[in-house]
Order: sequence, then C-alpha cells, then structure tokens
Amino acid sequence: MEKRWVIRLFVAVGFVACASIAPKNAEACGGGDWEFVPAVDYRPQGLDKSEQDIHEGNHLSAAARIIRMFPELRKAKLGIDPKIDRAYRLLSLATARAGGSLAVEKEVPAWARGSWVGKTEQDRAANLTWAVTTMRSLNEAKKDDPALQTELGEVLARAPGNETEAREILGKLAQKDLISSPEGYAALAMLHAKSGDTAGREAAMKKCQAMAKSQSMCGDDRVAGTPAAGGRS
Repeated sequence: MEKRWVIRLFVAVGFVACASIAPKNAEACGGGDWEFVPAVDYRPQGLDKSEQDIHEGNHLSAAARIIRMFPELRKAKLGIDPKIDRAYRLLSLATARAGGSLAVEKEVPAWARGSWVGKTEQDRAANLTWAVTTMRSLNEAKKDDPALQTELGEVLARAPGNETEAREILGKLAQKDLISSPEGYAALAMLHAKSGDTAGREAAMKKCQAMAKSQSMCGDDRVAGTPAAGGRS
C-alpha cells in the first residue's frame, strides 16, 4: 500500500512539474503542441441546463451561463465542435428574445461581457445581427429541420427589417403544423398583429397557449413586439 502511494505521489508531482513549465518547455513532458484541459468537461451539463432554461423562458439565465462557459464564443467556428454549435444556437435564441440586450451584469464578469449587455442601440443591433447570421449558418448546415427553421423564423421576427422573411418561414411551418415551440407561434402572432391580421394572430396565439408551460410565454407583450421577459434561476 505504501509503495503504491509513493508511486501516485511521484506521478502527481510529475504532472505538476510539467504544468509549471508549460508551454515553454512542453517537449520535456513528452510532446509538442498540447494543452491542459479539465479532467471532466462540465460544459455539456451546463448546456443541458441552459437548454432547460430556454424552454422555461429563463433566457437571461441561459445566456449568462453560456457566456461564462464560452467567453470567446464569437471567435469560435461553427461545424467543428457540437458543443460550440449548441452554444451558438442557444445564445442566439436568448439574444433575440432579449431584443439584443442581455442584462447579465451580475452573472458575467466585466471582461467577458463584451457587447452582450447591449448598452447602446448600435450594440443591440449588432447582437441581433449576430443572432440572425448564426441561425442562418446553423440552418444551412442542417437543412429541412423544422426545429431549426422555427428558431430562425423567431430570431428573424425579433430582428427589425426581417419581418417578411420571418412571416414566410413561420407561415409555411404553421400550415404543416411544424412550428416546434410556443415562442415560434408567439413570434408568428406578433407578425400577424403588426400586419393587422387579427384572425391569424388569434390562431397563432391559441397554438402558442396550447404548447406553452406558462401562458406568460404567449403574453400580449410579445405580440406587441417588445423583448420577452427573461427570468433567472
């Protein structure tokens, strides 16, 4: 037992020594290009929780967690790591639902916030443009996915200047009963309300209310086109 303990201690000391000299002398520890990573990656569980928050309407909680886990997300490329793609999708939804202004000052350190808080009109517009661009890219990579199409339609509906395309996407999905979320129907109701289509608005609202866990997800504030209120867990 004592011998085994000594061996483990020696191995642990070796790892600490390597960590203390990396990356300048990484070859001394048996390799060239490498980096230390956590023994357990907790980000998948964090993404699961963020997905749950999104479904429950807590988009600010989801956004704060994702930004903390992926502070350099804007610089990451899509299509390489499924975790990155998922983080992009969830943060795009949260950003759109918040109107481009993520009030995460209390949950995210200043160095990681960037323009996510959306303090200026320019920042908010840039955040919404990012959300639209991201959703387009995700849809191009995975075509004919009703869930992704619903999310694209919703994001477009919340980004000024994209209402026509949003109505076309969500309208086609609604005709086939393929809108995958209450928020998708809420966005369609909002679009119908803006165009003066009362019957279309009421039909979309009924669908939203039938799918939603909470009726607040289909509230009049959303139909009016204002950002949806996002709780924190």
